[in-house]
Amino acid sequence: MKTMKLIQKNKRTLQLKEGNKIIFNIHISDYEGQEKLYYSYTKGGFGIVADCKNLDECIDETFKRIDMMNTEFKKKLITV
Repeated sequence: MKTMKLIQKNKRTLQLKEGNKIIFNIHISDYEGQEKLYYSYTKGGFGIVADCKNLDECIDETFKRIDMMNTEFKKKLITV
């Protein structure tokens, strides 16, 4: 099993990678006078989780959503 790494792509973007494969990206919204918010999205730009207060919460919620999406896909695949 490959290990996962959190890599800073630029000032506001992080990537969660497993080996060379990008699992998802995280955007950090850091505007002056506002609190930091974290948004996760796929490599293609589709949003997964929005408005998380901290990085750990964003990662946890994203993995939950990805698991739900995979479960729904498997159910649809089985019924076809």
